Amino acid sequence: MRRGRLFRCFDLHELERCDGSKCLPIKGSLNEVGQKRLKISQRAWITFRDAQADFDCHHFDGGSFEGLERIGSLDQLTQARTKRLLADYKRFKEIFE
Repeated sequence: MRRGRLFRCFDLHELERCDGSKCLPIKGSLNEVGQKRLKISQRAWITFRDAQADFDCHHFDGGSFEGLERIGSLDQLTQARTKRLLADYKRFKEIFE
């Protein structure tokens, strides 16, 4: 699948570049093993997210709503993932402080 500029903000490389911002404050608090596992997890999640977005928009294949449905799906899934990562970060921060 070819991705345009519009999807660049959903890519792993973009996520990795968001140094300590809202995206992943958890990254800086992980040791080397944790960072490696997070990277593996994120790559697997991105594969899932893209496949789910493909499925979500399949009803509109070739139509003008296909892109809108894909973007909506990517956005919804990414927000849910970010919320989960932030919740995990807060939970583990409380445990180990």
